[in-house]
Amino acid sequence: MRHAETVTFGGAALDRAGPLRSDPAALDRMRAQSSARAMLIWRGKPLVYEDGALALLPLDHAVMADAGVDQVFLGLDDGAALFAADLSGWVPDDLDDSTLNQFLDPSEQCHPALPANHRFAELRAVMTGLTAREAELAAIARAV
Repeated sequence: MRHAETVTFGGAALDRAGPLRSDPAALDRMRAQSSARAMLIWRGKPLVYEDGALALLPLDHAVMADAGVDQVFLGLDDGAALFAADLSGWVPDDLDDSTLNQFLDPSEQCHPALPANHRFAELRAVMTGLTAREAELAAIARAV
């Protein structure tokens, strides 16, 4: 095994499925599949479970209403389509923005349409708890 495969963000060989990106019909078919999932980002923070693992949601989840229609195709994970969706337009009722944009933002945000064990957390704070695949997905989704 190469060292790049053993470090966080080293890559886990996600099938980026490049040719599908320019095929609107294929993207629509993938969005309609029950196995399709979305990785949500709020102001650069990925959605994670309380244990720090990356949370992936079905595209028909109620929270997706706040994400709008712009979803970025990330690739295929064991044949299932993965998309990134941005919820940055949502503003939590109890938002304390004094910690936002710090080098390490310790605040966590919970969307009311999600279970209590789902939260948006700073990637640097949770990266050691992510698998190589989760770290790859989070880094790609945050970058796009």
